[in-house]
Amino acid sequence: MTEESLPGGTPGTPSGPRPAPASHPEARARIKPPVPASAAWLPGMPAGRRNFAQIGGLALENDGLLPGVVMSYETFGERNAAGDNCVLVLHALTGDSHVAGGAGPGHPTPGWWDAMIGPG
Repeated sequence: MTEESLPGGTPGTPSGPRPAPASHPEARARIKPPVPASAAWLPGMPAGRRNFAQIGGLALENDGLLPGVVMSYETFGERNAAGDNCVLVLHALTGDSHVAGGAGPGHPTPGWWDAMIGPG
């Protein structure tokens, strides 16, 4: 749409009442807390089954550096002598490290790969 084709009496403004500014009490009453977009762990939260490893700086594709990276991970079961019963699952940089298992302290959501990881 071009500015001239917008509905309403004034070019560039849509018709209908304007919402109250965010500072107005009516608007503040309509504001709801954000819905969590991730179950990613944050400092101060229970660790759950997570382990943590300081891995230092992480080089980025744009030649930048993300300093002081802490990686979280989970382990399940026992590694055998040959070490051939291990599976490495990598997830999104900011995603949840909870791979398998139910929700519980430190894990607000079930594991991402529950159907594929664990006994059987």
